[in-house]
Amino acid sequence: MKRIAVYTKNSMLYRRIVLLTRGIAEATLANEYTHADLAIIDRESFPDLNIDGYVLPFSKRGGKISNLTLSHRELLLAVSNAVPSGKRVLTLSEGGREARLGSRIIKLTEVESRLLSVLLLANGYVSRDELLTKVWAAGTDRGVVNVYVHYLREKLESEGDKVIFTSRQMGYMIDERFKEG
Repeated sequence: MKRIAVYTKNSMLYRRIVLLTRGIAEATLANEYTHADLAIIDRESFPDLNIDGYVLPFSKRGGKISNLTLSHRELLLAVSNAVPSGKRVLTLSEGGREARLGSRIIKLTEVESRLLSVLLLANGYVSRDELLTKVWAAGTDRGVVNVYVHYLREKLESEGDKVIFTSRQMGYMIDERFKEG
């Protein structure tokens, strides 16, 4: 599991980072340099560091910290891409009732298949409203999205991989590690 050092005095930001990376990384509140795969520095807590954002890959060589500002989505991808695993692509069969994750075949219901198809074709997050429009009939309760994403997650993530990311503001996304290309 990836290790993240979080430099902040903002407890809400720390909790948000912990929630965003739950299951794919271990975030620790840091006060001084510690070995980490990724460091997150809150620019409001440390304005003297002159950083445009609060997320940067952590590398200390010769006293220098190399930085690259990332969005929340890029944070998830940076953390998840570093988790060791072989390249396993998630695909949907032409008939749509089976998914393949690496060598594993996963049986899907019709609704799970439509949901996975929309998520696989998307570039980035897909909102709940967009999923409702593309997968279900008009007038369907929004809660059904959460239920079917849960079903899909149980099937795809049974071996411990985090395949589907969730963001309250943005929706759902398939981890880029499992997409072709």
